[in-house]
Amino acid sequence: MARKRDGAAVWADELSRLREILERSPQGRPVIAGGDFNATYDHSQFRALASGRFGDAAEQSGAGHLVTYPTDRWWPPVVGIDHILVAGGRAVAAETVGLPGADHRGLVARIRLDRTSR
Repeated sequence: MARKRDGAAVWADELSRLREILERSPQGRPVIAGGDFNATYDHSQFRALASGRFGDAAEQSGAGHLVTYPTDRWWPPVVGIDHILVAGGRAVAAETVGLPGADHRGLVARIRLDRTSR
């Protein structure tokens, strides 16, 4: 009988594969990747992903800790697990927005691309 993989192991593998994909993107070209990373800065794999060539839009813009999850409970969101990563540019603003019917807040960033990346 096949054994189901541990959820944490699957998550760690997916973050590692995402890092490999992002690092293969052409140098000198802007890259913007956003979504539900299911990770905070407490996770070493996310810190590794959001370092070096890539920066986290909320951190770059000085927006602070943007909480995005959960929104389908009676209490407000408590963790920031959604992120926008930027290479070849810099976020100058970032904020969360409500998404009716979703269990996460949306994350929006204004990004200025590096002149050399255009």
